[in-house]
Amino acid sequence: MIKKVLWLFLISIVLSQNDFDRFEVNTFIQMDNITFGTREYINYDYLQRIIGYEFENTPFRIEYRRIKRIDRNEDWYRLQWKNFKFNNLFYNSRFEQRFRELKNDVFRYRPQFGYKESLFIVFEPHFQYTYTEKKSEYSYMQTFIGFTYNYKMENYAIQISPYIEIDTNNEFNKELIFPCIKVKIKL
Repeated sequence: MIKKVLWLFLISIVLSQNDFDRFEVNTFIQMDNITFGTREYINYDYLQRIIGYEFENTPFRIEYRRIKRIDRNEDWYRLQWKNFKFNNLFYNSRFEQRFRELKNDVFRYRPQFGYKESLFIVFEPHFQYTYTEKKSEYSYMQTFIGFTYNYKMENYAIQISPYIEIDTNNEFNKELIFPCIKVKIKL
């Protein structure tokens, strides 16, 4: 009950914002260690196609993302390392190489940390190195606040997570805030 009250409180704060300019939809299908996915937006021209592989009995996962924007394409290669989990607290490391048309290529370190149960709050700062400028910097922070519903069937499981994403710039001022949903089917 306390989690639901907290969730409603957080959502009411977020919904008081009037600058939602997009809605994010994530869909994933997982078969054993392989995941296929897509990320699309309503009211924003940006598309991701995703394929990932989780190594059995290890904390590692690799992923490729093809990004299509209105003016350019990008290829992202990611290695995720699940560093530790203690009860519902966790810390993951993500190392990401981004090859970008018409923009500088970057290497990013994107740690994730937070609390995950059915209610979750995840913080994800982005640190990047830009090759052409030979510059390292803190880029921005993504914060995800949401709730996960799990449904198990005989041959598959469905996970539905409505959440809010809050992006802040390198001075921690709000840049974006928008609603999202993630649907994952495990076969």
